[in-house]
Amino acid sequence: MTEVDDALRWLKDACALILHEGSARGSAYLIEADLLATCAHVVRGIAPGGTVQARFPWGEAAAQLERVDEVNDAAVLRLGQKVSVAPLRRASESSNQAQWLSFGYPRLARVVGTDQQTGVLIEGVVRDAAATDTRGTATLQLFSSDIAAGRGAAPHGLSGSPVLVRGAVVGHLKLILLDKELARDEMASPRAELGLVYACPIRCVEALAGLKGGKKARPPQPPGAPYDRSWYVHRETEERLALSHLEVPGAPVVLWGPELFGKSTLLSYLLEHVRQNDLLEGRTTEVIDVNLASLFQQGPATNLNELLEHFARNIVQETGGQDEWVSKLVGKPLPWALKLSQLMKERVLSRQADRIVLAIESGDAVWGQSFQGDFYGMFRHWCQLGHSEPWSKLRLVIALSTTPSLVMDGPNSTVSPWNLVAPIELRDFRPAEVETLARLYGLGWSREELESKLITLVGGHPYLLRTIMHRASLLGVPLQALSEDAEVLDQLFAEHLGTLGVRLEQEPKLADAVRRILTTPRTPLDEETFQRLRRAGLVVRNGSGVFIRYKLYEMYLRQRWQISTHS
Repeated sequence: MTEVDDALRWLKDACALILHEGSARGSAYLIEADLLATCAHVVRGIAPGGTVQARFPWGEAAAQLERVDEVNDAAVLRLGQKVSVAPLRRASESSNQAQWLSFGYPRLARVVGTDQQTGVLIEGVVRDAAATDTRGTATLQLFSSDIAAGRGAAPHGLSGSPVLVRGAVVGHLKLILLDKELARDEMASPRAELGLVYACPIRCVEALAGLKGGKKARPPQPPGAPYDRSWYVHRETEERLALSHLEVPGAPVVLWGPELFGKSTLLSYLLEHVRQNDLLEGRTTEVIDVNLASLFQQGPATNLNELLEHFARNIVQETGGQDEWVSKLVGKPLPWALKLSQLMKERVLSRQADRIVLAIESGDAVWGQSFQGDFYGMFRHWCQLGHSEPWSKLRLVIALSTTPSLVMDGPNSTVSPWNLVAPIELRDFRPAEVETLARLYGLGWSREELESKLITLVGGHPYLLRTIMHRASLLGVPLQALSEDAEVLDQLFAEHLGTLGVRLEQEPKLADAVRRILTTPRTPLDEETFQRLRRAGLVVRNGSGVFIRYKLYEMYLRQRWQISTHS
């Protein structure tokens, strides 16, 4: 999968190639679960009520032309039934100089030897949000260096592609202004004049479709906010591994990474993806979401039986079951591990769903308890029953965080479920993924800027990146001002870094190891200490040396402990 594909998977599902009588016409996008919008000229020659094919990345669907607005170059098509893919959000307005991106199916992007076309991303800035086009119609005037570059043929087929600003549609591409001199020359390849493109405002589409106006462009998503697919950045490797495990009974998905590294976000995406794909394939999936940390907050769990009773009540509540199911189990003279297994077999796995995903967040909340072995051993036992009915329906997903405690040992117990298959360790965002995140925040930072000023400071840490990008997007602060001003960085990360320092100092052995790394990076560490610091997201091993993972962390710890860079 290319970097463009990786950057666009959150958008691709809602975009389609429009075909009529086998011929590609242009692009379209979902504005409702059963409504597509495109350009009027894309469907020109097709009478209202006529049918086209909408080819999505996930399959094809027939669509009927409902309404056309030739003046504003907009058309609305209705699908035969609602799809499970979320339609794109709409925004009622944009602003000049805002970053925009679009995804569509140009004719030139055809797979060799087939009639298939691959999607292409273009991007740029809004030049004039209240312009008029060459026909005198209200329009959005956009600039795209992608379209302006070179002398290649005009990118026909992008008509109808949605234009997104900060994750919401503000219109769709309708007209590329061709260079008049080149257009007169039959030997010359046409190109866009000055890189200018016109777009039909989304309000025209909403009026045509009879939809209420979209909201104003959303504010940038703050760091640590709940999962929102339009702000999600794909982790291609981790997603592929996790989804492959979810197809196999008895193969638990164990997501492993430091605090604030995106485990809950990845988990939410995986569950959403499984539900949507199963619907398309005619399967049903139910999800039971349990947060272990929340179970401990509900009441004291001083032993395994108390914890498993809380666990059972949570499962019953999540599945819409009856309280009496648990009440009957309470009176049985059996260990709660057997009672819970009975509840799963008779009440949960007996349901009509093809797959039942048990998603456990804060999976390490039990660490340090005397009964942790028995608790995790129960999950392992369930996985080992995956070859038999009804346990073959069960899929287990566990998200493990190595903090807030830095003292937890690695999960090496033979009764743990996560040594049945290798845990999936979340890595830093790669540069392409950092670029994707910057685009979501409407930031036009170049790859060079990101690598030289941002990635060198905070690597690909999702939370740290979002913190900086949120501030830049909200206040319009340049990247250099954020990344090179010590006072600004202190304000942005004071709480996060302060918590890190306190936790280290509560463990003198770990604090001493970090001090030695700051003083002499090539000082050897015993493997246990290294692994505990690595799992906390603090260090990496590079060749024969151990180093602090992020420059931001190193700067802070040197200042806190008064360790010179020349020590």
